[in-house]
Amino acid sequence: MSQGPDPASPVAFPFPTSVSLDPLIRRIEETAQEPESPWHPMAAALMPRIQETPGLRGKHSVRSLEPYRELIEKMMTMVFPMAGKDEALGAAIESFRMVPFYQTSAAAELDLFSLDKLVHSAGLPPDLMDAGIAMTAYRFILQAFYGQSSECEQDMVVSIEADNGLRRHMQFSWSAEFMDIIPVGGVPELSKDDLERILSDPLNIDLVASLLPPDRFELSGFGVVTATDVTPREVVSRLKDDLIRKDALGTPERIRLVRTRIRNLLRVPDAEVGFIAFDESPDIERMGWARSVGSSLLFKDGEPPPCPKKSESTYGEALELGHPVVIQELHEGRIATGYEARLFEQGIHSFLLCPLVIDENIIGLMEVGSPTRGALNAYSAMMLIDVAPLFTTAIHRTVEEQADRMEAVIKRSYTSIHPSVEWRFRRAALDIMKQEQEGATLEIPEIVLEEVYPLYGLSDIRGSSVRRSIAIRNDLTRQLRLALSAVQAAASAQPMLVLAEIAHRVEGFIHSVESGLGGDEEQAALGFLTQEVEPLLSQMADAGEEARLAVEAYRGSLDERLGVVYRERKAFEDSVALINNTVSRIIDENEAIAQERFPHLFERFKSDGVDYNLYAGPSIQENDRFSRLVLQELRLWQLVLHCEIEWQSRELIQSLDTPLELTHLILVQDAPLSIRFRADEKRFDVDGAYNIRYEIVKKRIDKATIRGSGERLTQPGTIAVVYSQRQEAAEYRRYLDYLATAGYVEGEPEDLELDELPGAYGLRALRIPVAPPRASASEGPEAQHLGRNRISSKVVEVTGP
Repeated sequence: MSQGPDPASPVAFPFPTSVSLDPLIRRIEETAQEPESPWHPMAAALMPRIQETPGLRGKHSVRSLEPYRELIEKMMTMVFPMAGKDEALGAAIESFRMVPFYQTSAAAELDLFSLDKLVHSAGLPPDLMDAGIAMTAYRFILQAFYGQSSECEQDMVVSIEADNGLRRHMQFSWSAEFMDIIPVGGVPELSKDDLERILSDPLNIDLVASLLPPDRFELSGFGVVTATDVTPREVVSRLKDDLIRKDALGTPERIRLVRTRIRNLLRVPDAEVGFIAFDESPDIERMGWARSVGSSLLFKDGEPPPCPKKSESTYGEALELGHPVVIQELHEGRIATGYEARLFEQGIHSFLLCPLVIDENIIGLMEVGSPTRGALNAYSAMMLIDVAPLFTTAIHRTVEEQADRMEAVIKRSYTSIHPSVEWRFRRAALDIMKQEQEGATLEIPEIVLEEVYPLYGLSDIRGSSVRRSIAIRNDLTRQLRLALSAVQAAASAQPMLVLAEIAHRVEGFIHSVESGLGGDEEQAALGFLTQEVEPLLSQMADAGEEARLAVEAYRGSLDERLGVVYRERKAFEDSVALINNTVSRIIDENEAIAQERFPHLFERFKSDGVDYNLYAGPSIQENDRFSRLVLQELRLWQLVLHCEIEWQSRELIQSLDTPLELTHLILVQDAPLSIRFRADEKRFDVDGAYNIRYEIVKKRIDKATIRGSGERLTQPGTIAVVYSQRQEAAEYRRYLDYLATAGYVEGEPEDLELDELPGAYGLRALRIPVAPPRASASEGPEAQHLGRNRISSKVVEVTGP
């Protein structure tokens, strides 16, 4: 028999107690009289020994039972059966005082029922522990004398740390089967209201003690306490609590906590845990686009190692099968790919990989590795399958939370970005988040897209600056003439030298404006009208009926918002806006279709016309699908786009009040360049001195003229393709020849040499008219539309020169 010592300071317990074996002796006596009982032989064998030991009966202390240790051990076989005795965890204790006078061998080895260990492991304050034990005693009293059952739970789960650092979760259960509850001075009476008060507030020890004073009951006999290992159940329960929290896998502390839980669940004290998430459908060949969540064994250095045979790896097998894969012993002979080599380098000799699945879609992988050979096995995989849904939910939520944080980081550190390169910014944002998490000095990663091909296009409103100046001049002239009429009418009714002087100055401004308007003249004229003429209008209107009508005509001509005549200028600006909006809509609709097929960076700008930058290349396409064929398709698509713009804008322009014309220009550069995100300007720009030449040409090319004639390159109804290399011209000649056959352009392209521009030399251009839209029954708009779609729905291969 294993016996615990009497504690110097027992748990505070309000009831008088004593240890007595009498309830057990009665059970043995009864069983000895029941031949049909399976316990009869044991009870019959014990009875002579009990009768020979009269001192065994009656009240005892734990110490006074010491002389009867051997006999008590045999008697306890009626309480703790011999079968499984070595594994059973149980003890006989002085009633509710957690002072054992008998323990099973397994319990004694673990020292489970040590008072100090129990109090420490339960993690409860001593006063709360005292109250819980006392309420358990009251529960038995209510059942024994009042026929009532309290909802107070008598079982308790405590966590105990083993020598190997793992924790075992033990559920303690109490039994009063061998306990006598002896009323002192009779059983106290309780009214129905008293019982309802107790049952409605079962944890109120003060209330129960006031109605059932503890000194009115003596607890004799002994209690039986058993412990059951509920580690798997408890770990799963605690994992649920851990993983439902926000940022459950987002910090090192959280990951360490999860690792501890998994170690306890699998009983592997040296297990390491990692998580991998997929933003899109998992593809072993694109493992580099996945990312670790918290930590990862494969992504130990931030990215997976080189691995030419990814599909043959353990990771490839798990993604293909969709269920856990186990390597019980990972050694040099089992290293099939670079992925297993990465694990082996970390000292991993046993490995388990569990896919995390939502709606039959794998969203991530859970890695568990151990340096101990054979530590992980099929049973470990079964245990993980039970908790995998918890981690699936946590990974899914963590990925969504990280996406929200990434968007915030991107907007803070960069700006709103084009969807085609968002993946590059996500990587940079993850790097920033990692730096912040680790407390490192924050360095915002630069975003550089290398080896990209630029496509620049412009649909420009011809002569817009001149037409705007004419509109402004005409409006200002009208306003000055209306002001002159008002002044002259007032001077005619009331001759005054000052009015004559004002009229003279108005005539001077009219002459100046009609001769040629500059910015200074415009401001001077408007300043004169608002500061010197308009303050006098009310007085002028009082001069007579003719003056009043002239003043009303002046005031009625002014725009309410701007306070100036704004008729021709408004007509011009409305026309420009209508053209810009139409061209922008056409570009946006077509670009969206092209974006779905070939991801690219795209920027569009509006001024007096619409221009855009398109960049395409392998550093933009996340799926590495870019090729020369894609570039050729985009160039052909760009030519078709400008034909479409010309066709749809012709009818619109003819309906405008202000006659305007649209020209089209494309700039070709066959050499790839690099573009860098400028954090200060929140936009991409070309990178490097050589590439800056492209930007210079792009900004000045719309003013280009043809050498020897001075004629503007861009002409209404045509497309001009500016180039600098012969192979560029050869490629675009083939495109134009094809488009001429398809009815988009007509005639032969002109090959023109251009005058030199500042910073731009040796430029040439191909210029060709856009064909008129076909309007016959067989070749109507629907047929044209189908033809255009037919071009953009397949890749047209154009061979090199």
